[in-house]
Amino acid sequence: MTKPCRKVLNNLRKLSDNTEDVLSYLRDTSCICLYDDVDRIYDYSKYKNEIYGIIKQLVTDGYLQYYRAERLFTLTHKGLHPHQFQWEIFKSFFFKSILVPVGVSFVTTLLTLLAQWLLTTP
Repeated sequence: MTKPCRKVLNNLRKLSDNTEDVLSYLRDTSCICLYDDVDRIYDYSKYKNEIYGIIKQLVTDGYLQYYRAERLFTLTHKGLHPHQFQWEIFKSFFFKSILVPVGVSFVTTLLTLLAQWLLTTP
């Protein structure tokens, strides 16, 4: 996830109080608001030239989903708990890429030493 995507997602989580409330672009502004409460807003003017792309990427990655139309969206379970999903990905990577090779290397070394000992013992 890119840094702008992460920042927008975190702000959308704050805006919705980490719920699945429907969010909407506020017409003629650079803001996203709660669909049911236009007084609660997130000003995305820092990303106004790329906000639609950021939202689309968050939808593609499964953090958001469109609700009826592309100007309405909600956080998904993955969007509500992104750190837990990233932790699971890290654990899987760590196990597959580090622990398994270390374990295989350890067992191979033990088997090699055992074979060498058997061959040299009278």
